[in-house]
Amino acid sequence: MTQPIDLTSLLNSAYYFLKFRPRSKKEITDYLIKKVKKRRGSDDLIWQAIGQLEKERLINDTEFVRWLVESRIAGKPKGERAIRYELRRLGISDDLVSSYLTDHPIIEENAARRFLQGRFARIKKLPVAIGRRKAIQWLLSRGFDYDIAKKICNDLVGVAKNNKEE
Repeated sequence: MTQPIDLTSLLNSAYYFLKFRPRSKKEITDYLIKKVKKRRGSDDLIWQAIGQLEKERLINDTEFVRWLVESRIAGKPKGERAIRYELRRLGISDDLVSSYLTDHPIIEENAARRFLQGRFARIKKLPVAIGRRKAIQWLLSRGFDYDIAKKICNDLVGVAKNNKEE
């Protein structure tokens, strides 16, 4: 039979959960709720732990938004729509997301171009119409706007066509 959880062990669980990447307040709260239910703890412990983690500045949704946006642009780039969806799913308010993206706009054209350049070798082997359609599908699936996807694909397919003619 498991013993009820106390604040120290709940905080240790939270520290472990935070060890791998920053987390939103909602993610931490959901995680701690599961821990408390599993070990028959008090709901007050959750809010004490959340308060302690905020005091230690381990939970900060504004910093979490910054981290997530930067990481989604730096790695395999995503469009603003996909980033907004992911942040909403992780419990970040639309106001906070809109405020951050207004102050730090994502230059989707550059991100879309970087994403497609990694797939350019595959695209240029395909017939032009199929390559263009596949590239647009890839970009749309990554959350980029259709107009941007179309523009970038036309630019890249034009480059590919010019290379084939030489």
